[in-house]
Amino acid sequence: MIDVFAEEIEAFLQRSGATMRDLEKVLKSGRKSTKTANDNINRQIENFSPRPKPLLTKTVGKEMTWMKPKRWNLTGTWRRDKDTLQVLEKVRGDIGVPWIVRKLYRKMEKDFIIQMTDSVMELQYESKNKVMSNGVCQYVLDGKERLFTMTCPLPMQKSDRVSYRAYIEGNSVIIIHNYDKNNRMIRNVSVTEDGSKLQSNTTFEVKEGNDCKWVERGRWVTGAYKSKVAV
Repeated sequence: MIDVFAEEIEAFLQRSGATMRDLEKVLKSGRKSTKTANDNINRQIENFSPRPKPLLTKTVGKEMTWMKPKRWNLTGTWRRDKDTLQVLEKVRGDIGVPWIVRKLYRKMEKDFIIQMTDSVMELQYESKNKVMSNGVCQYVLDGKERLFTMTCPLPMQKSDRVSYRAYIEGNSVIIIHNYDKNNRMIRNVSVTEDGSKLQSNTTFEVKEGNDCKWVERGRWVTGAYKSKVAV
């Protein structure tokens, strides 16, 4: 009789996805007669609902906590939206990039892939739109000023950007593009919680006055959406 009852409990736990520890928590403490104890067990088994098991967890000490995605990890295939492309084109116009080159950049920068770790980020533009540019930006995420190495599309002979600084801060990647000594763009980029979009708080600044302080000339929220375009 005991063996049959034990088998019934084990079968119930398997169907419910629960453990003996879960079952023990719903049983009252203290010893009772065999009949009373069996009645209590049967009644509580019928009403027992195991806690759902989390799909993705990690152990911290003795507690189980949800693992959150790293929102600074921008890895993926992306497509910039129209408003973002317009902002980039406007800034290039303000710093004197020729009209034809602004249009070439706009076409090239629409689709791209990002691969990154916590120390390096590489951005690769869609191959058929590179227009003789190498189409690859590599950012070392150490906060140091480094030369910008991506070649520009024809007919420009040098990049519109001179240098950059990039680093991870909290949930975001901070990228500072120096177009020259007096113009720069600052981007604070992260992935939305559902992973479907890159969101960037973008600021354009210029140096003005005798003290050469940076003055904000524009601020936008720009972005890119998940895409299946192959690069």
